[in-house]
Amino acid sequence: MITAAAWNVRGLNSVGHQYAVGQFVRERKVQFLGLLETRVRTGNVQSVRSRLLQNWSWFDDYSGPGGRIWIAWNDLEIGVEIIRVEDQFIHCALLNKRTSAKCLISVVYGDCEAVRRRRLWEGLLTIAEDVSENPWCVLGDFNAVIDSSESCGRSAESTMAMAEFRGFISDAALVHLPFSGCPYTWHNCSEGSRSLWRRLDRVLVNETWLVKWPSSSYFSAIPSTSDHSPLVLVGAEQRPVSGCFRFDNFLTKQAGFLDAVRGVWRHHIYGTKMYGVVCKLKALKTTFRACKKKTGELSTLVCRAKEFLDIAQCLFELYKEDILLELVQWCRVVYCKAAEMETSMLRQRAKVNWLKYGDQCSSTFFRKINARRASQRVYQITNMAGETLTDANQVAAEFIMFFQTLLGGERRARMLNCDFLQPHLKHTITMDEAADLVRPVTQAEIRTAFFDISEDSAPGPDGYTSGFFKAAWPEIGADLCAGGRVFYIGPAPKATKCNPTCFDSESPITSPFRSFAP
Repeated sequence: MITAAAWNVRGLNSVGHQYAVGQFVRERKVQFLGLLETRVRTGNVQSVRSRLLQNWSWFDDYSGPGGRIWIAWNDLEIGVEIIRVEDQFIHCALLNKRTSAKCLISVVYGDCEAVRRRRLWEGLLTIAEDVSENPWCVLGDFNAVIDSSESCGRSAESTMAMAEFRGFISDAALVHLPFSGCPYTWHNCSEGSRSLWRRLDRVLVNETWLVKWPSSSYFSAIPSTSDHSPLVLVGAEQRPVSGCFRFDNFLTKQAGFLDAVRGVWRHHIYGTKMYGVVCKLKALKTTFRACKKKTGELSTLVCRAKEFLDIAQCLFELYKEDILLELVQWCRVVYCKAAEMETSMLRQRAKVNWLKYGDQCSSTFFRKINARRASQRVYQITNMAGETLTDANQVAAEFIMFFQTLLGGERRARMLNCDFLQPHLKHTITMDEAADLVRPVTQAEIRTAFFDISEDSAPGPDGYTSGFFKAAWPEIGADLCAGGRVFYIGPAPKATKCNPTCFDSESPITSPFRSFAP
């Protein structure tokens, strides 16, 4: 992947600004650079460039005052083809000469006036219509925020302007890349009550970009001589890590689902009831993995079923035979079932409201899935020694060691003295209420607990969703209830004591461990 950057430098005429840009490019190993608001007159362009980056290629846009947008690239490493030039953006195609990887990049410098920014949204939307099959990145200073959380200070952004920006991102099928650094990329250099912070600079990418470079991210560096933070787009090549088992609810709608469950569940497992349940659920994973592999890619199946339906309808219209009518009806059933299975899978993984998005189905859900995957990754972490780790195995090992030290060891061995709570215990329960808390759990209560969980909710640590338990209840319900009743009073298998942990951090990429809250 190409290391690209964009920076609103607020002028390049001073030697200090020029030195800061050159140092930034060398330190960050930037291959492609977009400079915004250079304020360099046409007569001084060559002299400024000669002091900036020698042996680099340049292109500029002087349709606006003061050279609004310059782009530069290292000719030894990448090739650039300028495709479209507007007063608020430059759109170009990039080629990595070492890896032959290609991508599209639009460097943006949005107008300060919301009305004039509409031309920017319209221009980028026309590009979005033609680049869906190519990785596309839009980066720079948009001079706009998407909501009030991206602004801090006395001034408030227009609600309409924010809505228009959000509408453009949605219509162009773009998503935000994960980022690190300060959430505000611009400061007005004022003090006290006049101080204003905003996130005006950002990086947006399309779905194809995320598919090709799933580990890509960006960070906002120190502003240095400008009032804007430079953005650096990076994407370390990471080996794909095999994911854990996850049950897809569409499998419950396939013929033979209950037979497959029954075939495993009829075996007797020696041990406690809960141990038997855990072993059988583990054995079923092999069955369901094979079933998903046999089913294949659902999107391909839907397209193929639609093609067969179209062919059958054409044949029926041409020959008007009863047997062809039966074929049409059969193909229609197959197509509807395949579409239903794909919708179920996408809805479950994207966790968005199907009714809200209607027939946008696949494009909406796939975009949500890729955005969620990108935002949930921890690409690098700063350990307690201040070192930044980027290797996936090192990051995982550091997490385990840190929280083992935090939650285990001597801290866990010490008994907690609860005497300090006594002055605050104003409400107590009766003996009858206490007895009710420890009474045996009934089978009806266990069943109600399972069936109250949404089928599209996140799976448990074993990868099974409530949709599986509901569909397989006729076969597994009795064992689940028997195991559940002794769960809190008998020995528990190791698998039932494992819980997935979600870590929340202000910075989604790199942070010290203390900023992660489990």
